[in-house]
Amino acid sequence: MEWHLNFYKKINQIRPRPIEAICRAGEVMFVPNGWWHMVVNLEDSIGWSCLYQGSTANYVGAHNLLSVLQFLRDKPDQVSGVVDGNGFYAKFRAAFQRAHPGVLEKMEQMERKEAEVRMTTWERLKEGGSGFSFGFVVEDE
Repeated sequence: MEWHLNFYKKINQIRPRPIEAICRAGEVMFVPNGWWHMVVNLEDSIGWSCLYQGSTANYVGAHNLLSVLQFLRDKPDQVSGVVDGNGFYAKFRAAFQRAHPGVLEKMEQMERKEAEVRMTTWERLKEGGSGFSFGFVVEDE
């Protein structure tokens, strides 16, 4: 809010002017990744924003869904704007599964397969799947 009170009038004088809009109940605004923006809630609202690979990503899609879910699960203390940040992961996941049955499971399966491919040789050896072994022989002098 401080930014809005102190700098908005100056920013509003530049050309091209910033775009302003009001979202009403039931409406959604999409802000493309990397676009500078500011939000002022005029009343109680639900908003979604997440940090994805060092930049703000205000859209949850196939490219970042698993990262968003991981963030919600692993960092509930950083989830703001909801009453129960700790429970938001489960609610979001359940809502997504209701809206898109089977999609999340398929994405998670694909991610596991990709993770196996990314596994290093040493990690595969530790898993014990290669049949490779080595040792040291100490000969008497």
